[in-house]
Amino acid sequence: MLCWLDTADSTGTCLFDVLPYVDLYFKKQLLKDTNLYTNEFYCARLYSDYYHQKLGLTDESLASIHYHTALKEYLHKLRVSWNVAFYDRMGGKTWIYKHPFKFADPNVIESDSERTIDVHYGGSNPKVYGDVVGYQRKKMLELIMNLRDITHPDVYKKISREEYLEELKHSKSIASPFGWGECCLRDFEAFYNRAILLKPSMEHCVTYPDLYKPFETYIPINWDFSDFENIIKEVQIGKYDYVAINGQQNYQKYRIGINARKLFAEHVVDQLQIS
Repeated sequence: MLCWLDTADSTGTCLFDVLPYVDLYFKKQLLKDTNLYTNEFYCARLYSDYYHQKLGLTDESLASIHYHTALKEYLHKLRVSWNVAFYDRMGGKTWIYKHPFKFADPNVIESDSERTIDVHYGGSNPKVYGDVVGYQRKKMLELIMNLRDITHPDVYKKISREEYLEELKHSKSIASPFGWGECCLRDFEAFYNRAILLKPSMEHCVTYPDLYKPFETYIPINWDFSDFENIIKEVQIGKYDYVAINGQQNYQKYRIGINARKLFAEHVVDQLQIS
C-alpha cells in the first residue's frame, strides 16, 4: 500500500496530481463534502474563495499558484490523518530533539482562575498572509480594537512568551481565526487554559481529533463576522462558560486521556481501510 501524507495547513492546497499513483491520500483536515475537490478555489482555499467572491479581495501572487483538482473517480482515496493538536507546543526545539517520542504536555489550567480579560487575540501579523488568506486576522484585529466596555490586551503590542502565557490564564475567551489553514495553535492554547475558543465556523471540514463541536466545545463565528460583537458580549456575561469546560475535557480526552493512544491507533487503522 502506498499512502501520501499531505501536511499542508488547510483543507485546500492539495497535490492531487499524485492521486492516480497512490492508494490513499491523507490530509490533516478534509472538506466534509469531498465533491468540492473537483472544483477550483481562489487561492486554493474554500475560505479565501469566499472572501474573493463576497468582498472582491484579490492576491495575484497566491492566485497564480496552480493546484490540481481531483477527478471524481479518485475521491474515495481521501483520508483524514491528524491535526496539530498533537504538536509539541510546550517542549521547544531542544526538548523535541532530546525526546523524539515524548510530549511536553502543557500546564493545563483546570481551576477557574480570575478571568480579567474578556477576549484575547495574539495572532501574527496578517500582512504575512496577504489580503485574502489574511483577511480574517486583519478583520479580527480591527473588530477587537473597536470593542467598547470589553477588556482585551493591546492586539498590536509585542510581548514575551512568558507574558503571553500569563495573559491566557486570565482570559475568558481566545479568538483564533484561520491562517494558512483552519486549525491553529491558539485553538489548543484555549483548550488547555480553559478559555472559550472563538473561531470562524469549522462546519465545512472534518479533522482528527474532533475538537470542533459548535456551541459545545467552541463558539463558531460567521465567516462575515456579522455576529462577532454580539458573541463577545455573551461571553462577557458568562453565557458560554460551559463551552470552556467542555472544550478542555474533550481536548484532554484525545491528548492525555487514559484511552488517548488507543483512540489514535483506532483512528489510523480505520482510515487505512480500503473500501
